[in-house]
Amino acid sequence: MVMLLDSLHAGHVLAFLVYGGMIGVLRGRIGQDAGLRDLFHDKPAHVALFDTSGSPARWQIWLSPGFTTMALFTLWIGVTLALLGWPPRVLTPQVGGAAASALAWGGVAALIVLSLIALLIGRPPALHEVAGAQQRRLAGMVAGLVVAVVLAAGVLPVLESKVHRLDWLSPWWQQRLTGFLPLLLALLALIAAARLWVQAGAACVMLLIVLTTGFAALAQVPVLLLLGMAILGAVWLVSRLVPFRYRIPGIPARYYDSPVDPDAPSAEPDLAAPLVAPEQALKAWHQRQAGQGLPGASEAGTTEKPRLVLLALSGGGYRATFWAAAVLDALFQRDSGFQRACGGDTPVDGDTLDGLAGSIRFIAGASGGMVTGGYLAHVSAQAAAGAPVPPSLVGMIEDDILAYQTQERRIAPPDMVPPPRRRVPLARDSLSAIAWQLLADLGHIFRTGTVQRDRGRILQAHWSTLDAPFSQLRDAEAKGMRPSVIYSPMLIENGAPFFISNLDLASFRTHYVRNGQSDANEHSDELFRLLPGAFAEAGTGLTVATAARLSATFPYVLPAVSLPLKGYRRVVDAGYYDNYGIDVLAGLLNTDAVRDWVVRHCSGVLVIALRAFPDTAPNRPDRPVARLFWWLTSPVEAMFNARGSSQTFRNREQLRLTRQLYGAALVAAEKGPVQPGSGPSPDDRTWQQRGRDFVDIVTFTCDAEASMSWHLSQADMDRLHAGAQDITDPEKNPDMRRLLTLWNGPPVRKPPQA
Repeated sequence: MVMLLDSLHAGHVLAFLVYGGMIGVLRGRIGQDAGLRDLFHDKPAHVALFDTSGSPARWQIWLSPGFTTMALFTLWIGVTLALLGWPPRVLTPQVGGAAASALAWGGVAALIVLSLIALLIGRPPALHEVAGAQQRRLAGMVAGLVVAVVLAAGVLPVLESKVHRLDWLSPWWQQRLTGFLPLLLALLALIAAARLWVQAGAACVMLLIVLTTGFAALAQVPVLLLLGMAILGAVWLVSRLVPFRYRIPGIPARYYDSPVDPDAPSAEPDLAAPLVAPEQALKAWHQRQAGQGLPGASEAGTTEKPRLVLLALSGGGYRATFWAAAVLDALFQRDSGFQRACGGDTPVDGDTLDGLAGSIRFIAGASGGMVTGGYLAHVSAQAAAGAPVPPSLVGMIEDDILAYQTQERRIAPPDMVPPPRRRVPLARDSLSAIAWQLLADLGHIFRTGTVQRDRGRILQAHWSTLDAPFSQLRDAEAKGMRPSVIYSPMLIENGAPFFISNLDLASFRTHYVRNGQSDANEHSDELFRLLPGAFAEAGTGLTVATAARLSATFPYVLPAVSLPLKGYRRVVDAGYYDNYGIDVLAGLLNTDAVRDWVVRHCSGVLVIALRAFPDTAPNRPDRPVARLFWWLTSPVEAMFNARGSSQTFRNREQLRLTRQLYGAALVAAEKGPVQPGSGPSPDDRTWQQRGRDFVDIVTFTCDAEASMSWHLSQADMDRLHAGAQDITDPEKNPDMRRLLTLWNGPPVRKPPQA
């Protein structure tokens, strides 16, 4: 035992940490929300591809995600431990030769047995597997162990002998070369498996194994030597690094050559067309409703007021994307006008939501939810123009992802060549492409020039429907034919939101200024005001897909990119500031021009919030082991819990304030200005109650078990579909009953004009 402990060093610890972590993944304890459990069960697409029943090539049935992942994982761990010389060889080569190497693998074999036990007795929960998937995982582990033993007992000694014959190399270099050659062989095996595209989403875990085992091998190098090499490399990179290595597609190169000073006084941006004032977009929408006989059409002497609908979409990867799409699909099934636009003639059963799709005017949120927001805006514009409308948002997004994988339309990211056609397309998997691009992006660390290919561009290429410049969509928003989408990634340097929209948000951004004591630019910024060249003539400029990607930039999955500004400004996921979109929508509603118009022309405001995750329940650790490590976990737990709770508290306060402002505005419009606290006459409802009745919110929260990543399995999608159907069933969800009551209640009418 003493000899074993003496032989341990940092490389061994890294290897065993990875091994222990993967056992936890197999048991479903680690990475469940990140979708890691999906790596170890077979997808229907793979089963169909490799179903060779009746074919002589029956061995191909083992080429499955579970088999491939487990084989490569076991191979990497085995090779790493062998290279590090642990377990120590109790027999010398002179005594046992290859038998000694095999005997030294006894410790690895014991770990394999333990992992098999964990795999058999601790399967992940609710794993919808196909027949034989578990056996394939076990076979993959055995295959990886066999290859590792062969490498350790046969290939490694041969490589060592060949390298030691290179007399022109010093002993130190011979030792390093002996260590890296087997790693290179295992990496080639990994690349070969990747080219088969037989594992979906497994790329990120394989990448983790590659990196960790590589660091384990580097642990053999003296620490001082590594530190010296790192310092020299850093000095060289800094001396040659270009100011902006990652460039945002759609932003002209002249800004990167001559960055803009964001603190300089700015005039109105010189755009090809002015940004759209929110109240003007609302006015055009209202006129279209009255003119086309939509809900709100005029009657003799009176005009029915429409209800303004705002959509708040939370972040959360493809879980949020497809949850929002599934819920909206279910809601729109009750909108007979939208169903006719989709080509359906079947009457809507039960209570309807007629006009709901056309009443959504503003959309805000974060990350994956805002991907769906972009698709909804596109569908609404098509319906308003009388063009054919796809019947399902879920189907639209899936079709775009499949189109990128199959390359039938030769879809390429900006400034990049199209990727190869994928042999096994999966409708909700962008993670594999991102993870394999991460391998190339790691190499970019040592590049000093501009990087034209990165993970962000790969992701946004999966959403080809959103590949439309904002300038091209501006007129449709100004005419009330298209809802306005507000993307709000966060600036790292000051923690402020950075707005990307066709709307003129100058007045709205004063919402972030308190008591008029500071400039709005200190608390937020707008892309098209700082960089008007990104809003070019129709057909060019920054696209919706790029804005959605910037709003979904969650490091380290996607790279944080810098804006071409002096002093640098980096943008990351909008969820850092507000993961729910309520803060942005409340700020927009509270602008004077929007509030005055809404009070005069709308019967109410309805916020539909689609949240991908429920509120986190308070963590009450009752185990002594958990309390033992509070000194270590308390700061991290406090930081993450405070982030979530602070956003929720701020959103509730903004809604409360919005209701009060609208209540006072309603009474003022009828009887003159009312000071908060005085209220109208005793026989009237209070102005606070008027505001609560006028501004309402309905929330649809996903309680289904599904992963939060850019990969979603079919089992997860089935659960999201079932959850969306249940939550939009008025018999099962009181919030849905309340929505139907609000929508179909008696309208508020405006007195005829004199």
